[in-house]
Parts: sequence; C-alpha cells; structure tokens
Amino acid sequence: MNIVNCARKDKYKIPFSYIDLHLLDPVSDEQPISSWTDIIKKFIPIQESFKNFKKNCLKNNETRERLNEIYDGTGRQLDREKINHIYLHAELNILTNTNVLSKEHNEFIAVSKKCCYLCEIYIEFLQFKGYKITVSGGHTKLCHRWKLPDIYSSEFVNYALFELDQIIKIGIKKHIKIIANSDSDGENADSRNLVALMKVSEAAFKIKANFSNVA
Repeated sequence: MNIVNCARKDKYKIPFSYIDLHLLDPVSDEQPISSWTDIIKKFIPIQESFKNFKKNCLKNNETRERLNEIYDGTGRQLDREKINHIYLHAELNILTNTNVLSKEHNEFIAVSKKCCYLCEIYIEFLQFKGYKITVSGGHTKLCHRWKLPDIYSSEFVNYALFELDQIIKIGIKKHIKIIANSDSDGENADSRNLVALMKVSEAAFKIKANFSNVA
C-alpha cells in the first residue's frame, strides 16, 4: 500500500492530519569482528576436532559462500579479524532516537517487516526492565550486520552473548551429528537439512564476533 495515496483519500485526511512526522537518519557503523577460527575454537578446543569441523563446513558450497561473504575468503582469512559494516534496524532507531521509550504509557512500534531475532530479544530485554513497548512480532531470523543500540549496550551484550552461545552450541552439535550420519548412511533427510541449520549458526557466529569487540 502506498501511504501517500492512502493519506490523500478524504476518509483518511482527518486521522492523518494528527500525525507528527519525524524523519530519522539511518545509523550505521564499522566494527572489527573476531576471526571465525577464534570463535569456533572456544567451542571446539581440540585441534583435530576443529580441523574436521572446518573441513566439513567448507565441503558445503553454501556454507563456504557465506563464510567467503563475511571474511572475503575461506583460507587464512578465517584466521583474521575483519571490519564489518553494521546497521541499526528501523525499530531500534525509533526506540533510541525518539521519545517513545516509556514506563508509563504503552507504545506500539509499527515497521514494514517483522522484527529480527536480535531486535525481538532486545525489545524483550527492555520490557523486562519495565518499558511498555509492543511490536507486531518477529521472524526469528538472525541478521549478521545488526548494530547494537547505545542504550543499555553493555548490559544487553552479556544477555545476548549467552543466547548466541546456545545457538552456536546447538548448531555445532547437530552439525557434527549430521555429518556422522551422512558419512555412514549416505545422503539422508538430516544431511539435506544441513544448509538450513548452518545458516542459523553461521549468523550467530558473525553476530557474536561483532559483540565480542563490545563486551
């Protein structure tokens, strides 16, 4: 729906006349991220197990492409830190750069898309602190170029890192199990689901890499 065309209709002119329009600038930043190797070794410290895990990850074309996208390569690039371009999502831009945050009044934030996973848990974090905020829901997807808001940043990082650690642990555990099954039984339903699983855990790797330089 074109909001301008909608506002031009006679039946909507009066309601729209009470709207205050505030144009917010996009908020972006550049931030160093930890190497993929450093992150994975925190979960798989045994060198031989790490090598096998890395080898199996790089066997998958889509996994390799996604790692190449974030680290500009899948060789020694995975051992190095990198600069990541991150962006503050629209709902968090509204939360942090307007006066909607309130513990007295209920505020509804409407955006064109449902909240990503991190936006959703950040809003839940604020709700836990007593702020009255409502959104239209989330899609549970992880966006690796997500920017951390300044408000309660250090406190939220500790909370978010715990959540991301759980995602990574589950992803690694299931990935190893799937590889073991596919090696012994040939291609099966589990191995075909590997790409979907790794998308989630890879996004968690990338976001955790961002957060590791903030905490």
